[in-house]
Amino acid sequence: EDAFKNDGRRAEYVKRTFTEHGFAKFPAPRAIWASIQTYYYNNRKGFTREEWAGKGLFKVNWWEVEPRTLEPPWELKRRWEDLLRVEAEKWIGGMKLEAPHQNKIGIRMYQEGAKLVQHTDRESTHAVSIIINVDQSSEIAEPWMFEIIDHATGTPVQLELKPGEMIFYESARCFHGRSGALKGAYYVNLFAHYRPWAYEKWFQEDRQTLPDVPYLPEYVEESHPPGDPKLALDTQRSATRSAKATDQKNSINRGPEPHPAGWSQTDEQEQISGGATWNPKNAKADYFDPLPR
Repeated sequence: EDAFKNDGRRAEYVKRTFTEHGFAKFPAPRAIWASIQTYYYNNRKGFTREEWAGKGLFKVNWWEVEPRTLEPPWELKRRWEDLLRVEAEKWIGGMKLEAPHQNKIGIRMYQEGAKLVQHTDRESTHAVSIIINVDQSSEIAEPWMFEIIDHATGTPVQLELKPGEMIFYESARCFHGRSGALKGAYYVNLFAHYRPWAYEKWFQEDRQTLPDVPYLPEYVEESHPPGDPKLALDTQRSATRSAKATDQKNSINRGPEPHPAGWSQTDEQEQISGGATWNPKNAKADYFDPLPR
């Protein structure tokens, strides 16, 4: 009961907001998603029991259904964190963010019967958070809806999250949780949390700043309506791929270039990072990271 009261007080005294509603859902940027998928499918047997001491024990029914966690290599976590931070900065209009050292990115598996009650997050470290759904059981009886309170209207909104989709949300300001218990074998999310750079007391400001330009993830659809700003990005990437294709044609006498373990090139599969496509059935390495350095 005291924990719920504390969360209620936090939602009231965190006045600083960055967006109109406090949340939004988008497809994950393609390169980041490819990297996460590659690591996950090569290491998904490595989940271990997650310790919940001091994590706000009431939020997850860990004593009934044990959450499990997967810890990527430190360097890979740092790179994901940096790339997602840039996306979060775009979402709130360009303000510089940082990830406090105690909030390093993580992957958590919820199992059947898991519950996540409505709560707010620690105000000193969780100004802007990101959830990416990495994987979920194909036999989920019903969507495990993410429920969040719109800070503009005070009304609850439910969002369904599928693999490859992400939610930005102001997690210290907006109550959020899951509606009901998970009705499926597993549900895997990646989390990242940020706050304004070098500003631990950000939440004491009583003001709202809205982005001048709506956030648009760098995710290229197959087709775009006229005037869609993603066209410029699509054109740029198409030019890059054409240049690579020309280079490959000119160097055909050198023989085929080697590819990392578990990767193939086919016309049917979605192209990632210059045409290299990850195939989990052939993967042997711990992970292959297609993100540009």
